Amino acid sequence: MFAVKGSVGAELRRFKALAASEPVKSKQIYADGEKLIILASKGEYVQFKRFAGSLEEDNIIAYFSAKALMASLIGGHLMLSTFILENGYPLHIDTGLPNILHDCLRELSDYECVAIVKLFLSKGVDVNKQVYLTHLFRALTHLCRHS
Repeated sequence: MFAVKGSVGAELRRFKALAASEPVKSKQIYADGEKLIILASKGEYVQFKRFAGSLEEDNIIAYFSAKALMASLIGGHLMLSTFILENGYPLHIDTGLPNILHDCLRELSDYECVAIVKLFLSKGVDVNKQVYLTHLFRALTHLCRHS
């Protein structure tokens, strides 16, 4: 459901072409993506699951999937985050999506990140992955200090 078709760049090029050829459909896809983010930030699990399930798979753009995952993690809605992760969100391939765990580490306190690091570890994510030219990443340090 939340899988990236190729790469983020390829998805954005397809969306740009769609916006030129079918502006009404592209606006609806955009509005649906924004609704996913709002539902995720509020932690409305049932409504999020129902709404995401009602969308055509090609109409869920990776940008909105990443933003929805980030919103659910920052809001502490880990059940909703797990739903996104278990339904195709790409964690193990380089798709051009931002590293969500790094973004959480920037946004939240060390203590708040412990549950997120544990969730990512339970899903087999390499939490030691470094972002080029940053010295920020310290996920295992969070886990050791605060659990």
